Amino acid sequence: MTRRLLLSLFVGLPFLSPAQDTVPCKGCNTITVVTNLSEEDNYKAVGRYLQGHGYELAKTEKDFGIIETKGKQIRPGNFPYYLSIHATVIKNVVQFAGYGWGTDPRNAMKVSNAKRGVEFFEALDKAAKEFNEVAEGAISYSTK
Repeated sequence: MTRRLLLSLFVGLPFLSPAQDTVPCKGCNTITVVTNLSEEDNYKAVGRYLQGHGYELAKTEKDFGIIETKGKQIRPGNFPYYLSIHATVIKNVVQFAGYGWGTDPRNAMKVSNAKRGVEFFEALDKAAKEFNEVAEGAISYSTK
């Protein structure tokens, strides 16, 4: 009887773990939000969210599901940091990526959860998590 109980607990444990990685992996540079919204509703919601949180839209291509923002200052002072968010909407999936730089936008680098430039990833992660709360979706992290 005890063996049967232990075996059923052991076999059942993998199903209790979360299906997606909800903690940013080292080096992650893409945040994905899966929602129950349609592609059009996701596209509108992302655009409204970004504009409502101080990001100015630089490029929008509805046919391709692309929204890009101009750089928003995320760290003031003598050495400011700027973040540009690039969102891609495909059906019910929204992917967030970012590009960050200091004083010169020509030195922009893709944002990742690495040792260098953590402030950029934290700002991108905050935006994706806040959008996720509004869209009531599921969030995951990856390297692309």
